[in-house]
Amino acid sequence: MLESAEVLQIFITADERHGQKLLYEALFEACRAHDLAGVTVIRNVEGFDDSASIAHAHWFRHEEPVAIIVIDSAARLDRFLETVTPWIVHGMMIRSEARVRRLERRAAP
Repeated sequence: MLESAEVLQIFITADERHGQKLLYEALFEACRAHDLAGVTVIRNVEGFDDSASIAHAHWFRHEEPVAIIVIDSAARLDRFLETVTPWIVHGMMIRSEARVRRLERRAAP
């Protein structure tokens, strides 16, 4: 059975910070603190935004793009965003409706 949910995608770079933590780590921890249904952090190879500046991995810097993908109900994402939106200085967010089915396969005894 498919359930209604929303997907929030946050795009930042790996070197951005929130206080003493990397921003993507702080966002991940905030997802856990808000008890959201699911979150995945993906460090990407390359990307660019509307400024056309290219973000990519370097040996000495962590400028590569990071995508944080969060899923939960609209109301729970609203509460999460109230907390974390002020943390994001530069980036992009995409929010869309989704139909979700949680799959769990258990090993046979």
